[in-house]
Amino acid sequence: MKRGFMVFLEGETEEELYQGIISFLRNDKLEGHFKLKKLHIHNLKGIGNFKLKLLGKAEKINSNNPDIEYTVFLCYDTDVFGLGKKPPVDWSHVESRLKQMGIKKIIHLKADKSIEDWLLCDLNGLCSYLKLSKKPKLKGRTGYEKICNLFRASNRVYTKGSKASGLISKLDVGKITCSNCDVMSEFCKELGVNCDNTE
Repeated sequence: MKRGFMVFLEGETEEELYQGIISFLRNDKLEGHFKLKKLHIHNLKGIGNFKLKLLGKAEKINSNNPDIEYTVFLCYDTDVFGLGKKPPVDWSHVESRLKQMGIKKIIHLKADKSIEDWLLCDLNGLCSYLKLSKKPKLKGRTGYEKICNLFRASNRVYTKGSKASGLISKLDVGKITCSNCDVMSEFCKELGVNCDNTE
């Protein structure tokens, strides 16, 4: 049976970054070339939409492609799961519903703590994008606060989940991918890419 992937994301920043990661992994220098038939990337526009919107999209894709065996990637920040007693998404329910559709492999790609922490892996690229001649001292408790303060130093505003035009193209996506190898190794493996060659 042919293989396919569904990648579900929280927002526009994540969507742009993962598209950049996929382009990086498709580089001719890497071993393996995406052992799949179809790749679907969906921006769910908020963690809350992982409950219903995700299931509707997954069911439609899966039913329209009965000859493809899909792996589902759930990509999200972990920071929102530590704030309250009741998490915003019941992952066991989501997984159960996906398995009822016949999807056998479900993989969580969790940005610890947030996607902004990943972006900070390339501080030089961020400063170049923001036209900051000197790397400022990072201020803030979280990756999100640090990114906001960096943008503020350039008289700009960072909005979580929104597209920052041209940001990802200024970043070293390969460095970000390799810096988060503990999360991305399974993603690389499923796509048929030899992670040892991404360094």
